[in-house]
Amino acid sequence: MQARRATAIKAVLACLALGACAWFQGPPKSAAELIRPPVVFAGDLPCGSCAGILTEFELRPDGRWFMRSAYLGKGDDAVHEAMGTFSLSADSDRLTLTGDREPPRQYRVEAEDAIRMLDREGNEIDSALDYRLRRVEPYRALKISTAE
Repeated sequence: MQARRATAIKAVLACLALGACAWFQGPPKSAAELIRPPVVFAGDLPCGSCAGILTEFELRPDGRWFMRSAYLGKGDDAVHEAMGTFSLSADSDRLTLTGDREPPRQYRVEAEDAIRMLDREGNEIDSALDYRLRRVEPYRALKISTAE
């Protein structure tokens, strides 16, 4: 009987300790707190008309971004490069890429090493497919032909 009581007390204390740890972490961090440029994110994004889009982009400390997207299975000419400026929200989880030829792209910062692409209105994409890009370590600058 006392062994059961001791086990129950240990279980309750463990739960309390875990809850206290979660409480001490504080509120979720903003995009600006999680992402510190320079950084490169990369991954394969889903594509409706190809095998996938191999995507990598770099966020630079001066507020510029550069992206390379290769449409898999579409030949050598299916590589597109883009550039522009970015903003990291100080009060939410949003990363916004503003380009010179396209509408802004939005991502939700999930952690310092993962972001998720959002739809054109900034909403989650309702799909079982993975729209996540991961941080590339160690950092390496992209070589983009449209960049300086």
